[in-house]
Amino acid sequence: MTADDRTQPVPPPPAGSTPTATLPTARPAGAGGPAALPGVPGASGAPGAPGEGAPPQRPRGGPTTRSLAWLVRLVAGVLATLLVLGVMSGLVGPMITKEDRQEQALPAGMTSLRVAGGTGSVQVRAADPGERPSLVRTTRWSFVRPEVSVSTAGDEVVASSECRSGPFSNPCETRWVLVVPEGTQVGVDLDVGEIRVAGTSGDVDVQTDVGEIRVVGTTAERVTARADVGSVRVVAASPVRSADVSTDVGEAVLVLPRGSERYRVDVQADVGSPVVEVDDDPTADRSVQVSSSVGDARVQYAD
Repeated sequence: MTADDRTQPVPPPPAGSTPTATLPTARPAGAGGPAALPGVPGASGAPGAPGEGAPPQRPRGGPTTRSLAWLVRLVAGVLATLLVLGVMSGLVGPMITKEDRQEQALPAGMTSLRVAGGTGSVQVRAADPGERPSLVRTTRWSFVRPEVSVSTAGDEVVASSECRSGPFSNPCETRWVLVVPEGTQVGVDLDVGEIRVAGTSGDVDVQTDVGEIRVVGTTAERVTARADVGSVRVVAASPVRSADVSTDVGEAVLVLPRGSERYRVDVQADVGSPVVEVDDDPTADRSVQVSSSVGDARVQYAD
């Protein structure tokens, strides 16, 4: 067929025949790409090929990358702020220290003293002749004032202190200095701090989790002194009926007066040296125990 033939008009169909529709001719494959489907704009005849005119679809089912990045930055900012505040409170807290000191008289007829506290120190001594029993309490803190109380129930005095936590680091401590009548029983229980008892004659029962214990010049019949971490030393001014001196980490020492009294002696040191320098009588009524898990344990006579 020549070009002239393609341009000739199509003759009308013969009379009595049914006209037929003429479909557009598809572009042959290989002529500039896959054949296009006639009458469907943007569609391709290649199997599985996406339509060129379809709008892009947004992914579904989760937050976008931008929102996740914003959330990560927010969390990191909060954590950094908390870290800075914690460091600053640890540095500024010790510089912002408040102090309160109180003195008060104690009952002359008291026979028992109990002291309990978190952090601080306790010093107890027997009153000199003519001296009135008394208490001096010094409290230090940075942000939150500790709870401190002194109460009397019958012939017993109970003193306690507790550091309260706040939004920041709150260094605090309470120091007790107490003068008690002759014969007063003494009990002390601290979390962290030093305990000193001097010249008392009532039974002694003191303990601390971390700190040093010193009991000197006591004429008590029964003495118990215990520490988890810290050295413990008890010096008796008269023969004891029973004594228990112990620590988990540190040195434990009991010093007894020379005399004719006999003692059942039990000295133990798991990591350290057990030293016994007094006469040991397994049948004696008086008994002493000295022990240390890590450190020396010693019982000896006074020089």
